Amino acid sequence: MERRTFITLTGVAGILAAHRAPAFAQGSKVHVVRWVDFIPEADVELKRQAPEASKALGAEVQFEFINANDLQPRITAGIQSGSGADIFQMLYNWPQLYANGLVDVSDVAEAVSKAQGGFYEAFDAAAKVGGRWLAVPHSTGGNAVAWRRSWHAEIGLTEFPKTMDAWREAGRKLKAKGRPVGQALWKDACDEGGLAWDDTNNNRAFHAGEISATLNGASIYIVAKRQKDKIKDEKGEPLWQDIEHAAPLPAGPAGEAALYVPFQHAVMKYSKNPKLAKDLLTWMHQKDNYGKWFEVNEGYSVGAAKAWEEHPMWAKVDKPLQVFRRAARKTRMLGYRGPATAKATESYSKYIIVDMYAKAAQGMKAEDAVKWAETELKKIYEG
Repeated sequence: MERRTFITLTGVAGILAAHRAPAFAQGSKVHVVRWVDFIPEADVELKRQAPEASKALGAEVQFEFINANDLQPRITAGIQSGSGADIFQMLYNWPQLYANGLVDVSDVAEAVSKAQGGFYEAFDAAAKVGGRWLAVPHSTGGNAVAWRRSWHAEIGLTEFPKTMDAWREAGRKLKAKGRPVGQALWKDACDEGGLAWDDTNNNRAFHAGEISATLNGASIYIVAKRQKDKIKDEKGEPLWQDIEHAAPLPAGPAGEAALYVPFQHAVMKYSKNPKLAKDLLTWMHQKDNYGKWFEVNEGYSVGAAKAWEEHPMWAKVDKPLQVFRRAARKTRMLGYRGPATAKATESYSKYIIVDMYAKAAQGMKAEDAVKWAETELKKIYEG
Protein backbone atom coordinates (compact mmCIF):
# COMPACT_ATOMS: atom_id res chain seq x y z
CA MET A 1 0.00 0.00 0.00
CA GLU A 2 1.34 3.43 -0.87
CA ARG A 3 2.27 5.64 2.09
CA ARG A 4 -0.26 8.34 1.06
CA THR A 5 -3.09 5.79 0.82
CA PHE A 6 -2.16 4.26 4.17
CA ILE A 7 -2.17 7.62 5.91
CA THR A 8 -5.55 8.51 4.39
CA LEU A 9 -7.20 5.24 5.40
CA THR A 10 -5.81 5.13 8.92
CA GLY A 11 -6.61 8.80 9.47
CA VAL A 12 -10.30 8.45 8.61
CA ALA A 13 -10.50 5.17 10.57
CA GLY A 14 -9.09 6.94 13.60
CA ILE A 15 -11.73 9.67 13.38
CA LEU A 16 -14.54 7.10 13.27
CA ALA A 17 -13.08 5.00 16.07
CA ALA A 18 -12.48 7.98 18.34
CA HIS A 19 -15.86 9.54 17.58
CA ARG A 20 -14.29 12.97 17.30
CA ALA A 21 -15.00 15.55 14.63
CA PRO A 22 -12.46 15.67 11.78
CA ALA A 23 -11.10 18.86 10.27
CA PHE A 24 -13.50 19.15 7.35
CA ALA A 25 -13.17 21.24 4.22
CA GLN A 26 -14.54 24.73 4.61
CA GLY A 27 -16.89 26.73 2.42
CA SER A 28 -19.29 26.02 -0.44
CA LYS A 29 -22.22 23.60 -0.56
CA VAL A 30 -22.96 19.88 -0.88
CA HIS A 31 -26.22 18.63 -2.36
CA VAL A 32 -27.50 15.09 -1.62
CA VAL A 33 -30.37 13.40 -3.49
CA ARG A 34 -32.13 10.41 -1.90
CA TRP A 35 -35.43 8.64 -2.34
CA VAL A 36 -38.51 9.52 -0.31
CA ASP A 37 -38.20 6.96 2.47
CA PHE A 38 -40.94 4.49 3.32
CA ILE A 39 -40.26 5.48 6.93
CA PRO A 40 -41.11 9.21 6.83
CA GLU A 41 -39.34 9.85 10.12
CA ALA A 42 -36.05 8.76 8.54
CA ASP A 43 -36.16 11.70 6.14
CA VAL A 44 -37.18 13.98 8.99
CA GLU A 45 -34.07 12.89 10.91
CA LEU A 46 -31.75 13.64 7.99
CA LYS A 47 -33.33 17.06 7.58
CA ARG A 48 -32.82 17.64 11.30
CA GLN A 49 -29.15 16.67 10.97
CA ALA A 50 -28.50 18.95 7.97
CA PRO A 51 -27.80 22.11 10.05
CA GLU A 52 -25.51 20.10 12.35
CA ALA A 53 -23.60 18.76 9.35
CA SER A 54 -23.44 22.24 7.86
CA LYS A 55 -21.90 23.60 11.03
CA ALA A 56 -19.38 20.76 11.28
CA LEU A 57 -18.32 21.04 7.65
CA GLY A 58 -18.43 24.81 7.43
CA ALA A 59 -20.60 24.49 4.31
CA GLU A 60 -24.28 24.25 3.44
CA VAL A 61 -25.67 20.70 3.40
CA GLN A 62 -28.84 20.20 1.41
CA PHE A 63 -30.87 16.97 1.38
CA GLU A 64 -33.38 16.53 -1.45
CA PHE A 65 -35.88 13.66 -1.41
CA ILE A 66 -37.47 12.40 -4.65
CA ASN A 67 -39.57 9.47 -5.83
CA ALA A 68 -37.46 6.29 -6.03
CA ASN A 69 -38.34 5.82 -9.70
CA ASP A 70 -36.88 9.27 -10.46
CA LEU A 71 -33.44 8.52 -9.02
CA GLN A 72 -31.96 6.84 -12.08
CA PRO A 73 -33.20 9.49 -14.54
CA ARG A 74 -31.67 12.19 -12.31
CA ILE A 75 -28.36 10.35 -12.07
CA THR A 76 -28.24 9.77 -15.83
CA ALA A 77 -29.12 13.40 -16.56
CA GLY A 78 -26.44 14.62 -14.17
CA ILE A 79 -23.73 12.50 -15.76
CA GLN A 80 -24.76 13.47 -19.28
CA SER A 81 -24.94 17.19 -18.50
CA GLY A 82 -21.98 17.27 -16.13
CA SER A 83 -23.97 19.02 -13.44
CA GLY A 84 -26.37 18.21 -10.64
CA ALA A 85 -26.28 16.90 -7.09
CA ASP A 86 -22.88 16.12 -5.56
CA ILE A 87 -24.07 12.88 -3.96
CA PHE A 88 -26.72 10.43 -5.10
CA GLN A 89 -28.22 7.54 -3.20
CA MET A 90 -27.57 4.32 -5.10
CA LEU A 91 -29.69 1.16 -4.93
CA TYR A 92 -28.63 -2.43 -5.68
CA ASN A 93 -25.46 -2.44 -7.82
CA TRP A 94 -26.04 0.85 -9.63
CA PRO A 95 -22.40 1.88 -9.06
CA GLN A 96 -21.50 -0.84 -11.59
CA LEU A 97 -23.73 0.86 -14.15
CA TYR A 98 -22.49 4.41 -13.52
CA ALA A 99 -18.86 3.53 -12.77
CA ASN A 100 -17.35 6.02 -15.23
CA GLY A 101 -19.19 8.89 -13.59
CA LEU A 102 -18.32 8.19 -9.95
CA VAL A 103 -15.48 9.24 -7.63
CA ASP A 104 -13.33 6.62 -5.91
CA VAL A 105 -14.43 6.75 -2.25
CA SER A 106 -12.32 3.84 -1.04
CA ASP A 107 -10.73 5.93 1.73
CA VAL A 108 -14.10 6.67 3.35
CA ALA A 109 -15.60 3.22 2.75
CA GLU A 110 -12.59 1.28 4.05
CA ALA A 111 -12.47 3.42 7.18
CA VAL A 112 -16.16 2.90 7.93
CA SER A 113 -15.83 -0.83 7.33
CA LYS A 114 -12.81 -1.13 9.61
CA ALA A 115 -14.42 0.87 12.42
CA GLN A 116 -17.79 -0.90 12.28
CA GLY A 117 -17.10 -4.60 11.92
CA GLY A 118 -16.91 -4.91 8.14
CA PHE A 119 -19.55 -4.52 5.42
CA TYR A 120 -21.88 -7.32 4.43
CA GLU A 121 -20.80 -9.42 1.47
CA ALA A 122 -23.48 -8.04 -0.83
CA PHE A 123 -21.83 -4.61 -0.81
CA ASP A 124 -18.66 -5.93 -2.44
CA ALA A 125 -20.82 -6.86 -5.42
CA ALA A 126 -22.97 -3.75 -5.22
CA ALA A 127 -20.48 -0.92 -4.79
CA LYS A 128 -16.99 -2.21 -5.53
CA VAL A 129 -15.76 -1.98 -9.13
CA GLY A 130 -12.28 -3.06 -10.15
CA GLY A 131 -11.23 -3.29 -6.51
CA ARG A 132 -12.30 0.30 -5.75
CA TRP A 133 -15.29 1.47 -3.74
CA LEU A 134 -17.32 3.73 -6.03
CA ALA A 135 -19.99 4.30 -3.39
CA VAL A 136 -19.99 4.20 0.42
CA PRO A 137 -22.30 1.45 1.73
CA HIS A 138 -24.99 3.03 3.90
CA SER A 139 -27.73 0.55 4.80
CA THR A 140 -29.76 -2.45 3.71
CA GLY A 141 -33.53 -2.66 3.31
CA GLY A 142 -34.43 -6.19 4.35
CA ASN A 143 -37.59 -7.98 3.26
CA ALA A 144 -39.88 -10.40 5.04
CA VAL A 145 -43.45 -11.51 4.40
CA ALA A 146 -45.89 -9.39 6.38
CA TRP A 147 -48.98 -11.52 7.08
CA ARG A 148 -52.26 -11.20 8.92
CA ARG A 149 -52.09 -13.57 11.88
CA SER A 150 -55.83 -13.84 12.49
CA TRP A 151 -56.77 -14.37 8.83
CA HIS A 152 -54.31 -17.23 8.50
CA ALA A 153 -55.58 -18.75 11.74
CA GLU A 154 -59.06 -18.85 10.17
CA ILE A 155 -57.73 -21.29 7.54
CA GLY A 156 -55.88 -23.34 10.14
CA LEU A 157 -52.40 -21.80 9.97
CA THR A 158 -50.59 -20.55 13.06
CA GLU A 159 -47.21 -20.43 11.28
CA PHE A 160 -46.41 -19.08 7.84
CA PRO A 161 -46.06 -21.68 5.04
CA LYS A 162 -42.52 -22.98 4.58
CA THR A 163 -42.70 -23.71 0.84
CA MET A 164 -44.08 -21.90 -2.20
CA ASP A 165 -46.48 -24.77 -2.90
CA ALA A 166 -47.86 -24.54 0.64
CA TRP A 167 -48.16 -20.73 0.35
CA ARG A 168 -50.01 -21.12 -2.95
CA GLU A 169 -52.50 -23.50 -1.31
CA ALA A 170 -52.97 -21.10 1.61
CA GLY A 171 -53.38 -18.26 -0.88
CA ARG A 172 -56.15 -20.14 -2.71
CA LYS A 173 -58.11 -20.43 0.52
CA LEU A 174 -57.53 -16.81 1.47
CA LYS A 175 -58.46 -15.49 -1.97
CA ALA A 176 -61.70 -17.49 -1.83
CA LYS A 177 -62.52 -15.48 1.30
CA GLY A 178 -61.77 -12.19 -0.47
CA ARG A 179 -58.32 -11.89 1.09
CA PRO A 180 -55.81 -12.43 -1.74
CA VAL A 181 -52.05 -12.42 -1.48
CA GLY A 182 -50.16 -9.37 -2.74
CA GLN A 183 -47.39 -11.36 -4.38
CA ALA A 184 -46.52 -13.31 -7.57
CA LEU A 185 -48.40 -16.66 -7.27
CA TRP A 186 -50.95 -15.11 -9.52
CA LYS A 187 -54.48 -16.20 -10.51
CA ASP A 188 -54.88 -18.87 -7.84
CA ALA A 189 -53.97 -16.67 -4.90
CA CYS A 190 -53.15 -13.06 -5.82
CA ASP A 191 -54.80 -9.70 -6.21
CA GLU A 192 -54.82 -9.63 -10.01
CA GLY A 193 -54.70 -5.84 -10.03
CA GLY A 194 -51.08 -6.21 -8.97
CA LEU A 195 -49.89 -5.82 -12.56
CA ALA A 196 -50.59 -2.10 -12.23
CA TRP A 197 -48.86 -1.74 -8.85
CA ASP A 198 -45.81 0.34 -8.04
CA ASP A 199 -43.64 -0.06 -4.93
CA THR A 200 -46.19 1.62 -2.67
CA ASN A 201 -49.37 -0.24 -3.66
CA ASN A 202 -48.83 -3.35 -1.58
CA ASN A 203 -48.27 -1.22 1.54
CA ARG A 204 -51.55 0.61 0.96
CA ALA A 205 -53.43 -2.60 0.09
CA PHE A 206 -52.24 -4.32 3.25
CA HIS A 207 -53.16 -1.37 5.45
CA ALA A 208 -56.58 -1.19 3.79
CA GLY A 209 -57.29 -4.86 4.54
CA GLU A 210 -57.30 -5.78 0.85
CA ILE A 211 -54.53 -8.41 0.98
CA SER A 212 -53.54 -11.03 3.54
CA ALA A 213 -49.77 -11.18 3.00
CA THR A 214 -47.01 -9.53 0.99
CA LEU A 215 -43.22 -9.48 0.79
CA ASN A 216 -42.07 -6.11 2.08
CA GLY A 217 -39.70 -4.27 4.33
CA ALA A 218 -40.58 -3.44 7.92
CA SER A 219 -42.47 -0.31 6.86
CA ILE A 220 -45.93 -1.96 6.80
CA TYR A 221 -45.63 -2.88 10.47
CA ILE A 222 -43.85 0.28 11.61
CA VAL A 223 -46.22 2.71 9.87
CA ALA A 224 -49.25 0.74 11.09
CA LYS A 225 -48.02 1.01 14.68
CA ARG A 226 -47.03 4.67 14.46
CA GLN A 227 -50.42 5.47 12.90
CA LYS A 228 -52.41 3.09 15.12
CA ASP A 229 -55.31 5.51 15.50
CA LYS A 230 -55.71 5.65 11.73
CA ILE A 231 -54.77 2.20 10.41
CA LYS A 232 -57.21 -0.36 11.82
CA ASP A 233 -58.53 -3.81 10.97
CA GLU A 234 -62.07 -4.76 10.00
CA LYS A 235 -63.02 -4.92 13.69
CA GLY A 236 -61.80 -1.41 14.38
CA GLU A 237 -58.74 -2.60 16.29
CA PRO A 238 -55.20 -1.26 15.60
CA LEU A 239 -53.95 -3.31 12.64
CA TRP A 240 -50.33 -3.58 13.82
CA GLN A 241 -51.41 -5.99 16.54
CA ASP A 242 -52.38 -8.54 13.86
CA ILE A 243 -49.22 -8.31 11.76
CA GLU A 244 -46.49 -10.92 11.87
CA HIS A 245 -43.31 -11.25 9.79
CA ALA A 246 -41.95 -14.41 8.21
CA ALA A 247 -38.45 -14.60 6.76
CA PRO A 248 -37.03 -15.73 4.49
CA LEU A 249 -39.40 -16.31 1.60
CA PRO A 250 -40.85 -19.84 1.46
CA ALA A 251 -38.58 -22.28 -0.35
CA GLY A 252 -39.07 -23.28 -3.97
CA PRO A 253 -37.71 -26.38 -5.75
CA ALA A 254 -34.17 -24.90 -5.71
CA GLY A 255 -34.36 -23.74 -2.08
CA GLU A 256 -34.50 -20.27 -0.55
CA ALA A 257 -33.22 -17.04 -2.03
CA ALA A 258 -33.33 -13.38 -1.07
CA LEU A 259 -32.81 -10.08 -2.86
CA TYR A 260 -32.70 -7.21 -0.40
CA VAL A 261 -31.79 -3.63 -1.25
CA PRO A 262 -28.25 -2.44 -0.51
CA PHE A 263 -28.21 1.37 -0.31
CA GLN A 264 -25.05 3.41 -0.88
CA HIS A 265 -24.04 7.00 -1.50
CA ALA A 266 -21.91 7.88 -4.53
CA VAL A 267 -19.99 11.09 -5.17
CA MET A 268 -20.30 12.30 -8.75
CA LYS A 269 -17.17 13.04 -10.81
CA TYR A 270 -18.66 16.29 -12.08
CA SER A 271 -19.01 17.59 -8.52
CA LYS A 272 -17.11 20.80 -7.88
CA ASN A 273 -16.67 19.76 -4.25
CA PRO A 274 -15.72 16.05 -4.16
CA LYS A 275 -13.62 16.50 -1.00
CA LEU A 276 -16.52 18.19 0.77
CA ALA A 277 -18.90 15.46 -0.42
CA LYS A 278 -16.62 12.77 0.99
CA ASP A 279 -16.32 14.70 4.25
CA LEU A 280 -20.11 14.69 4.54
CA LEU A 281 -20.24 10.91 4.07
CA THR A 282 -17.62 10.52 6.80
CA TRP A 283 -19.69 12.77 9.08
CA MET A 284 -22.91 10.86 8.34
CA HIS A 285 -21.27 7.55 9.30
CA GLN A 286 -19.92 8.73 12.64
CA LYS A 287 -21.52 6.55 15.29
CA ASP A 288 -23.66 9.21 16.96
CA ASN A 289 -24.94 10.72 13.72
CA TYR A 290 -25.67 7.45 11.95
CA GLY A 291 -27.09 5.93 15.15
CA LYS A 292 -29.86 8.50 15.42
CA TRP A 293 -30.97 7.77 11.84
CA PHE A 294 -30.63 4.02 12.42
CA GLU A 295 -32.84 4.02 15.51
CA VAL A 296 -35.64 5.90 13.77
CA ASN A 297 -35.85 3.09 11.21
CA GLU A 298 -36.56 0.37 13.80
CA GLY A 299 -35.27 -2.33 11.45
CA TYR A 300 -36.59 -1.06 8.12
CA SER A 301 -33.10 0.00 7.04
CA VAL A 302 -30.36 -1.86 8.89
CA GLY A 303 -26.68 -0.99 8.97
CA ALA A 304 -24.37 -1.72 6.05
CA ALA A 305 -21.73 -2.79 8.58
CA LYS A 306 -22.11 -5.76 10.92
CA ALA A 307 -21.54 -3.86 14.18
CA TRP A 308 -25.07 -2.45 13.93
CA GLU A 309 -26.51 -5.92 14.60
CA GLU A 310 -25.48 -5.36 18.23
CA HIS A 311 -27.02 -1.91 18.63
CA PRO A 312 -29.16 -1.55 21.81
CA MET A 313 -32.17 -0.72 19.62
CA TRP A 314 -32.68 -4.41 18.89
CA ALA A 315 -33.49 -5.05 22.55
CA LYS A 316 -36.38 -2.61 22.28
CA VAL A 317 -38.08 -3.33 18.95
CA ASP A 318 -41.14 -5.55 18.73
CA LYS A 319 -40.78 -9.29 18.08
CA PRO A 320 -42.14 -9.13 14.47
CA LEU A 321 -39.28 -6.75 13.61
CA GLN A 322 -36.50 -8.96 14.99
CA VAL A 323 -36.32 -10.93 11.72
CA PHE A 324 -34.59 -7.91 10.15
CA ARG A 325 -31.69 -7.85 12.62
CA ARG A 326 -29.42 -10.11 10.54
CA ALA A 327 -31.34 -9.96 7.27
CA ALA A 328 -28.44 -8.40 5.39
CA ARG A 329 -26.36 -11.57 5.87
CA LYS A 330 -28.70 -13.52 3.58
CA THR A 331 -29.09 -11.36 0.52
CA ARG A 332 -27.57 -12.00 -2.88
CA MET A 333 -26.96 -9.36 -5.52
CA LEU A 334 -28.24 -8.87 -9.05
CA GLY A 335 -26.38 -11.19 -11.39
CA TYR A 336 -25.97 -14.01 -8.86
CA ARG A 337 -24.68 -16.72 -9.42
CA GLY A 338 -22.67 -14.77 -11.93
CA PRO A 339 -20.92 -11.45 -11.33
CA ALA A 340 -22.77 -8.27 -10.36
CA THR A 341 -21.75 -6.38 -13.48
CA ALA A 342 -23.16 -3.29 -15.19
CA LYS A 343 -24.95 -5.67 -17.56
CA ALA A 344 -26.75 -7.34 -14.65
CA THR A 345 -27.81 -3.90 -13.43
CA GLU A 346 -29.01 -2.89 -16.88
CA SER A 347 -31.09 -6.08 -17.10
CA TYR A 348 -32.73 -5.20 -13.80
CA SER A 349 -33.24 -1.55 -14.72
CA LYS A 350 -35.08 -2.62 -17.88
CA TYR A 351 -37.42 -4.88 -15.87
CA ILE A 352 -36.74 -7.87 -18.13
CA ILE A 353 -37.32 -10.57 -15.52
CA VAL A 354 -40.28 -8.66 -14.07
CA ASP A 355 -41.83 -8.37 -17.51
CA MET A 356 -41.22 -12.06 -18.16
CA TYR A 357 -43.37 -12.95 -15.18
CA ALA A 358 -45.95 -10.30 -16.10
CA LYS A 359 -46.32 -11.81 -19.59
CA ALA A 360 -46.88 -15.24 -18.09
CA ALA A 361 -49.38 -13.85 -15.57
CA GLN A 362 -51.28 -12.21 -18.44
CA GLY A 363 -51.64 -15.52 -20.29
CA MET A 364 -48.48 -16.05 -22.35
CA LYS A 365 -47.15 -19.62 -22.16
CA ALA A 366 -44.35 -19.90 -19.63
CA GLU A 367 -41.97 -21.27 -22.27
CA ASP A 368 -42.67 -18.31 -24.58
CA ALA A 369 -42.19 -15.80 -21.77
CA VAL A 370 -38.81 -17.34 -20.95
CA LYS A 371 -37.78 -17.27 -24.64
CA TRP A 372 -38.73 -13.58 -24.82
CA ALA A 373 -36.63 -12.80 -21.74
CA GLU A 374 -33.69 -14.79 -23.11
CA THR A 375 -33.77 -12.75 -26.33
CA GLU A 376 -33.84 -9.46 -24.40
CA LEU A 377 -31.02 -10.53 -22.09
CA LYS A 378 -28.83 -11.56 -25.03
CA LYS A 379 -29.20 -8.04 -26.43
CA ILE A 380 -27.52 -6.79 -23.25
CA TYR A 381 -24.98 -9.53 -22.58
CA GLU A 382 -24.00 -10.27 -26.17
CA GLY A 383 -24.81 -6.96 -27.88
